[in-house]
Amino acid sequence: MCSEREQRRGLGRSKKAGELAPSRRSERKILLRASKLSFYNTSKMDLASLGASGIKDNLESYIQSFSTDAREIFEHFKFGEFITQLNDANLLYKAVQQVKGADLRPEVISNHDMGLVFEELIRRFAEGSNETAGEHFTPRDIVDLTTSLVFMEDDEALTKEGIIRVIYDPTAGTGGFLSAGMEYVLKLIPAAVMRAFGQELNPESYAICKADTSRGISLTAGSFRGDVRRSD
Repeated sequence: MCSEREQRRGLGRSKKAGELAPSRRSERKILLRASKLSFYNTSKMDLASLGASGIKDNLESYIQSFSTDAREIFEHFKFGEFITQLNDANLLYKAVQQVKGADLRPEVISNHDMGLVFEELIRRFAEGSNETAGEHFTPRDIVDLTTSLVFMEDDEALTKEGIIRVIYDPTAGTGGFLSAGMEYVLKLIPAAVMRAFGQELNPESYAICKADTSRGISLTAGSFRGDVRRSD
C-alpha cells in the first residue's frame, strides 16, 4: 500500500509528464518545419564528421537523433545488429565512407528511380537466397498495368478540378502500387489531392515503404505494420 504522501508524489510526477507532451509535440512541429522534410535529425554530427575513432558509438548516437518515424525505419531493418557486425569485422568505418560518398538526394535521384533501386536489390537478394522474387516485389510493368486498370473507369472524373482520392493497399510491400497510383492521378491532374495508406506484415518491406514515403513524395502517407487477415 502507498502512503498518501507517496500517492501525491506520484500524481505530481504524472502531471509533469503530461505537461511535457504538448511541448514535445510543439518542438517536433518546429523541427519538421525547419527541416522542410517529413523527418529531422538533431545530431551535431553528420556522416562526414563521425570519425574512425568511436565510429560505432557515434553512428548509433547519430541514428538515435533522428525523429521517431525515421528511427522506426532503422529498427525494422535491425540496423543495430548490422552496425555491431560491421564494427566487429573492422568494416564499419569503410561502409560509412562508402555511403557518405553517394549522393542520394531527391534532387539527384528521383523517388521513382530510388524505388527501382530498392526493387532491384530485393530481386537480387531473393534470387541469392533461392526465394521467389515475386514474394518480395512486383515488377514495375505489372504495377503500371494494374494501376491503369484500377483507374480506367475513373479517368473522366479524375480530370475534374478539386479531385481528392484515397488509395489503400492492404498488402503494401515496398509501396510500389501506392507510388504508382499517386503518379497516375497526378499525371492527369497535378492539382489533385492524394491520400495514400498501406499495411504490410514483413518488417523489411514495411521499412522500405516507410523510407520511400519519407523522401518527399507529394502525398500524405500513412502506413502501419500488421497482418491484414487479423488486424484490419
